[in-house]
Amino acid sequence: QGVEDAKNTGVQTINAIPQSAAKSLDDQKNDAKQAIETAKQAAIDKINNDKTLTDAAKQAQRQQVTDAATQAAKNIGDATDAQGVEDAKNTGVQTINAIPQSAAKSLDDQKNDAKQAIADEAAKVKQDIANDATLNDKQKAAQQQNVDAEAKKATDAINGAQNAQAIQDATAAGVKAVDEQHGSGKSLEDQKSAAVKRVNEEASIIIAAIDDDITLTNEQKTIQKHGVANNARIAVNGINAATNAQSIQDLTTSAITAIDAQYVAGDALSRQKDAAKREIDQESKDIKAKIDQDLSLTDGDKIQQIKIIESATIDAKASIDNAENAQDVKKVTIAGKVVIDKAYQTGMALSDQKDAAKKEIDEVAKATKKAIADDVTLTDEQKATQVQAINRVVTTVREAINQAKTGQEVKSTTIQGKRDVEEQHQVGLPLDSQKASALQALVSEATKVKTAIDQDVTLTDKQKEAQKSNVDAAVKQATDKVQGATNAQGIQDQVVVGNKEIGDQHVAGKPLEDQKQAALNEITKQGNEAKKAIDQDATLTDKQKEAQKSNVDAAVKQATDKVQGATNAQGIQDQVVVGNKEIGDQHVAGKPLEDQKQAALNEITKQGNE
Repeated sequence: QGVEDAKNTGVQTINAIPQSAAKSLDDQKNDAKQAIETAKQAAIDKINNDKTLTDAAKQAQRQQVTDAATQAAKNIGDATDAQGVEDAKNTGVQTINAIPQSAAKSLDDQKNDAKQAIADEAAKVKQDIANDATLNDKQKAAQQQNVDAEAKKATDAINGAQNAQAIQDATAAGVKAVDEQHGSGKSLEDQKSAAVKRVNEEASIIIAAIDDDITLTNEQKTIQKHGVANNARIAVNGINAATNAQSIQDLTTSAITAIDAQYVAGDALSRQKDAAKREIDQESKDIKAKIDQDLSLTDGDKIQQIKIIESATIDAKASIDNAENAQDVKKVTIAGKVVIDKAYQTGMALSDQKDAAKKEIDEVAKATKKAIADDVTLTDEQKATQVQAINRVVTTVREAINQAKTGQEVKSTTIQGKRDVEEQHQVGLPLDSQKASALQALVSEATKVKTAIDQDVTLTDKQKEAQKSNVDAAVKQATDKVQGATNAQGIQDQVVVGNKEIGDQHVAGKPLEDQKQAALNEITKQGNEAKKAIDQDATLTDKQKEAQKSNVDAAVKQATDKVQGATNAQGIQDQVVVGNKEIGDQHVAGKPLEDQKQAALNEITKQGNE
């Protein structure tokens, strides 16, 4: 029975273990899909709030999120168990979370790129305007100014943009606005046709005026009308050959002026005179323009020729005022123009002017170098430095001459170059001043050397005086040579030689230790000689000799100590002299032997009597 009960209990326990999840598989799928939907919405919000993304970029990322969410929901729906649901959910959430990505560049970088794009577009459009042959200069300037204004507006809008889409919109609008500023003019063919028509109309008007002028002869009319026709033909040919609007405009303007100038009314002499004077003025203006534009002429040449023109213009007008008939007016007008024309004389070829200028620079450099070489106030080193400076200036000036574009530039560069070359020669101080400085240098060197001699402890006073005397002699000799020098280099050389000679006069003595040892040897010798003299002194008793020799030793000891304590050669020498005297003074001879003998005999006699 126990076995049976145990079996039944075990079976019941095992059967109770397997338990299904709290939620059904469908509920788990719904929860998983909700998690996907939550992740989807969070990702879309993140994308929508990203200022670095444009609308298109946001839409693309949102679509990726939507697609990923749809796929994740499908994968969840297709799952057959709880684990499959969990895996599909996690994979879907990870995929969705990875989709939102900010732009590769920051908002500031996007703004910089956008502003650069505007600047590039503006530059391109301005270049297109500049290259547009259908526009004249005034129109080009106006359109290019408008481009700059629109580019600034776009740049300001970009700077104020708060997100990538605003930057993109401002950029697109700016590019469009910049592009719209370039508007081509009428086709060149239309402009040419209009210009030709204008010239022909002007020619017709002037010819009609000539035909209607009863004060002109047929010959005069023919000549004037021929002039009109010729100028009109030249103008038409020029207009037809023009390659841009500005040329067409300029040719039309100048043609009308030229055509108008052909008609010289003959009804009133005053009108003819006025026309003639206008013609003279125009000729003067044209020739002056040629002179101004002639690269071969210097400013001086131009001024001189223009003066002649102005004088000729005044003379021609005076002749016109004095003319008594139309023929005279014409005659003096032509003569005046001839004089004006002849006033213009082109200069030497620019290359020849440059060659002449460089030759002139070389000559000035040569003369300046000679002046430097002959300048007695300069040393050799100063001369070499100044010559090198001239060489550098010459090289620079020659190069500037080569680069000159006009005769005036050649002339100006040459004048300045010659001045620059000559300025490299800097005269030195007067020789007297240099000599004074040189003498002062010698005196300073002498003072320094004398001080060194005075401070040299190895020399005695006598030696110091001798060496300082030699210094003075060297200074005197150097001074004489400096005074006799005839140029700066000679002065400099004599200072160098003189300073060396002065310095050489200071010769240090033997080392103090060697001098002390020699002094001690001399003192010892003096002591030995004194003691020997004492020993040989027959007037002294043995006791007196021993006492005096002991005094000699004491004097030797005292002199030795003083020599050892001396701090310079003079002190050593002084102590030797004093010591030797002191040692010698210890030897004091006794009374003469005869006196000593007599005293001894007297003592003996006295002793005997007693």
